[in-house]
Amino acid sequence: MLVRWWYGPGEAVPTDVRLLRNTTRSDDEKVSAGPRSQGKRVSRSLTTALWKKAVESVAVKRGSDEYRVMATVAFWIGSFFIIGSLLFIIGAAASIVDALADAHITEGGLLGWQYKGLVVYAYFTGGSYYTVGAYLGWFHVINAGNGFDHDGHGFEKLRWWAGPPSASDGHGNPAYWGSLSYFVGAIFFQVAVMYAVFAPAGYPLVALLVEYLSQVIGGAFFVIGASIEYNHNRNSTPKDRVWWLVVTYWLGSFLFWFGATAYFTKTAVGNDAVRNATGLEPETISLWLVNIPYLVGSVSFWVGSWVQLRMWKAEQHGLGFMSEMNSVLSKGARPIDGWDQAVLMATTLLATGTVLNLGLVFAYNEVHVHDWEKFTHSPIVQVFSDVHDTLSSFIPCVTAHAILLLKTVLHASPNISPYDYLIGVMTLVTFLFLVHEILTSIELLFIPHEH
Repeated sequence: MLVRWWYGPGEAVPTDVRLLRNTTRSDDEKVSAGPRSQGKRVSRSLTTALWKKAVESVAVKRGSDEYRVMATVAFWIGSFFIIGSLLFIIGAAASIVDALADAHITEGGLLGWQYKGLVVYAYFTGGSYYTVGAYLGWFHVINAGNGFDHDGHGFEKLRWWAGPPSASDGHGNPAYWGSLSYFVGAIFFQVAVMYAVFAPAGYPLVALLVEYLSQVIGGAFFVIGASIEYNHNRNSTPKDRVWWLVVTYWLGSFLFWFGATAYFTKTAVGNDAVRNATGLEPETISLWLVNIPYLVGSVSFWVGSWVQLRMWKAEQHGLGFMSEMNSVLSKGARPIDGWDQAVLMATTLLATGTVLNLGLVFAYNEVHVHDWEKFTHSPIVQVFSDVHDTLSSFIPCVTAHAILLLKTVLHASPNISPYDYLIGVMTLVTFLFLVHEILTSIELLFIPHEH
């Protein structure tokens, strides 16, 4: 991705950049000159006007540096949320399987290493993808319409962090605070899943506050961000992609908050109090009020993130918080190809499968770290065997993410030789790796190991 940081001495500065600067100054003078109440009213309209001006005059020129930035970031937002959602679906589904056994509804639960790989590590890695995706959503907002500085000297340095917007900023308050709420909520969830992985056992009060309460706070921030996003697109209809995005994200956010609150309450009051108050076993409460809401919420997030990638394909790079950008970008966009969508789906499934199997290998090796004593070969041979197992899962993981990286520049499969053949080979490799990862998961989980 090429980014221009300045213009050469002989290059002309685009007139639309100067126009954006002149509009900013004249409108700011009007705001500062008027009474306070009038200034607030003008400030809100000024933000909208400047945002539309930035989008129409600078941000969305196909082929420009900022267009590439907006398109690339929009792709990775959707991709990271898809992978995070799939890992959360796996974690929630595995939790339900284990909860059914604990509630004596079914026989046989998960082994210790299986639970750690399918639940603990899946939630940890899924939360990591959510956190990165949420940050990119905020990064997307604070850099939109900001590609050229107001002095007209070229591409402005990308913002990695930004304070609340002023009246002259293009992104406006709702987009800023909504995307920031998602990011803050993801951080709280990440704290919770990190505690489950790294924190020592035996500190119930610390676990209650750090692991369980963090999920409640994170879910609340998710609901705030989703509500702002929904309100920003309140005029959309089910015919619009963004409507499905904001509705599914709001539902997923609410269910995450609901499940986290139920889990925190059950843990805080204790199993005996739950049993006396409801007449139900705590495992049954966890199944219906915690695990199932997390599963349905994760599926809802997955649907919404898939809609995001469809919006990316349709060149609606504003996603949920910047509908002003979508209305301009979608004009003249290529139609969405079904085969391209299927290949993209397989690529995200491959990335998810490689991350899952990497966690399963780690969990299995942790439990069987001393199994080398049962063999006749030396410990160093077992070390090499463990390294081989880890690399066997890590290499496909890197490959899957490298293919996703290549997808950022491909909105459609090219028809020009030899690029069409190269894309065909990459697609074949993707599906072969996907089959390999599925078989690896089956081998790890269901085929007995000789130990």
